[in-house]
Amino acid sequence: MHRDDPNDFSDTAQFAARLHVKRHPAIRREVTPVSMAIRRTTLAALVVFLSTILLSSACATKEAEETPTTRTFSGEGVVKVITPSRSFVQIQHGDIPGFMEAMSMHFAVADTSVLTGIAVADSVVFDIEAGPNGVVVTRILRVER
Repeated sequence: MHRDDPNDFSDTAQFAARLHVKRHPAIRREVTPVSMAIRRTTLAALVVFLSTILLSSACATKEAEETPTTRTFSGEGVVKVITPSRSFVQIQHGDIPGFMEAMSMHFAVADTSVLTGIAVADSVVFDIEAGPNGVVVTRILRVER
């Protein structure tokens, strides 16, 4: 065979060089100490990054749970319904500044004693607490109109 013949594999080094150049991309490359160090460093950086994200989101969630925000608002309205259990009251109210627009809404009552002396069609002023457990009427007083 002629030296330039592509099928001449008499020289082992030449054969190996041809295999290396014509290697299919799916075939795994040689693993060298440097490539292993790069892989380890990349993997370590990825683990640190993901751990940081997970820990920061867990801390933020725990912090939010530890510091619930309960805000108190006051409003005026007319009592439309009081449930038989006296645990809910429907009030048609005006705007509650910083909280909601005028509407008719059912509110849970913090304690049934809050509704003592209150009847349907009474004009009232009331305080509500809005917090993580919802909106609750904490005080309600009848007013003369």
